[in-house]
Amino acid sequence: MNALSAQLCHEMHELATTLNKVEFCEENGVRAVVVTGEGKAFSAGRDLKESKTHSEEEAAKYQRDAIMAVFEFSKVPVPTLVAVNGAAFGWGMELACAADFRMAANEATMCFPETALGIFPGAAGSVLLPRLIGMQRAKDLIYTARRFQGEESVAMGLCMESHPKVDLLEKAL
Repeated sequence: MNALSAQLCHEMHELATTLNKVEFCEENGVRAVVVTGEGKAFSAGRDLKESKTHSEEEAAKYQRDAIMAVFEFSKVPVPTLVAVNGAAFGWGMELACAADFRMAANEATMCFPETALGIFPGAAGSVLLPRLIGMQRAKDLIYTARRFQGEESVAMGLCMESHPKVDLLEKAL
């Protein structure tokens, strides 16, 4: 489910930081960055099983890496597109919100499930989401932890298109 382990969190931070250092130009052929999930999910969010074992120091590092990965991804100097191919929960939603463009599989499910547990979306989701869909709709999704699917994400303005999952990556590319 592409849960965000401490290792993956650190790697995503490093990748986003590296993308911001690349000299994008006609010669290297990179005109955009497309991110999608492997398998049936985009990202199920934080790896809760692993998080239970974190020391205070490990938890703080994880949180810094999660925030900085989203922040650095939002600054990539070429257009970024997230293709939400399945579940995008918590941090997965926050990363998607940081992209320039979003597309979703019709059957993709998105939400901030942590808010149902009284946990704040801690990697900028509560800042980015209202900018994309408006304050009222963002509060509805964050306060209620309501799940919604790809077609509804287009209707609310979060994603620009939705397609059957089998066609999503081709359409994104």
